[in-house]
Amino acid sequence: MLLLKKTKACILLCALLLSLILSAEAQVKTNIHYQKVFKYQTVAGRPAMWQRNAWCPPDEIRALFNKQTEPMQLDISAYKKFPKAVLFPKHVFELSVERRQQANIVFQPLIDSILAMPTTRDTLFAEILIVGYSDETPRMEDIIAYDYLCRQSRASYLDQRGFMDWFSFIRARETGSVLMDLLETNNTLMQNFTYVVIDLRIEGRGGEKPDPQRSYDDIDEKRRIAKVYWRILP
Repeated sequence: MLLLKKTKACILLCALLLSLILSAEAQVKTNIHYQKVFKYQTVAGRPAMWQRNAWCPPDEIRALFNKQTEPMQLDISAYKKFPKAVLFPKHVFELSVERRQQANIVFQPLIDSILAMPTTRDTLFAEILIVGYSDETPRMEDIIAYDYLCRQSRASYLDQRGFMDWFSFIRARETGSVLMDLLETNNTLMQNFTYVVIDLRIEGRGGEKPDPQRSYDDIDEKRRIAKVYWRILP
């Protein structure tokens, strides 16, 4: 009986040690999510944001998070266009709960495509470009929105162009937050790589036409939009 108890105790001790070893190995292999945001203006003077997300071991952080200054307007032609966009009602720059749920369904295939993309190495670098647009709704038509955008831009006054630039940027940023939620929801897939870097590049294009080949009205719901592009980097 004493021998049996000792044997059971030994088995339990071995199981505990094995569990601790496996847990330590899992911690070593698990990539941790790090994030840093760089805010800047494009060469056109419009607001932009670069949000770097890395799922990596702690010793990779410094190399992946060295700040790079890129005060430029990105070339959309260098990206693949996602076929669906987010439309915003007049005066609206935040998505309701229902619209966010719909956007989650719309953009899940994009996240799946990026994380399933075959690479020649065990790392993944990707960029998602979100570009917001605005129609020419008068800035003083909605004083609440105007005051909010003044606070966001840290300006005491915004002219019509500035109002449109910031409205379009906030819409793009809101769309980016949906994509960020999806990335965090699918973070278990990041463990398939040594590390993953996915940059969200967010720009407000103000009153530019979302589609240069198309005709729009000054006040046009099809201009109150955020479009999404993406690419895998070498």
